[in-house]
Amino acid sequence: MNMVNHDFRYHAEIQYETEHGFDYTNAKGNTLQSFLNDLKDVLNKYIKDRRDPRVVEIIDLKYNSKIPEDKLKFF
Repeated sequence: MNMVNHDFRYHAEIQYETEHGFDYTNAKGNTLQSFLNDLKDVLNKYIKDRRDPRVVEIIDLKYNSKIPEDKLKFF
């Protein structure tokens, strides 16, 4: 599993549309609540800009594990 360049426990990769294709951004947090708040803020920003954001991966770095893909549909 690729590591990320921060020390937060939770990390989400978010894909969004650009003028010429797509790009990625992320959400992160040390607690589940701070992570969910950041995730909500990032998603809302790209929704407001009509960039069709999609969570493609969530990682719990404490246990070095990914959230299963079937659970990502809730994001």
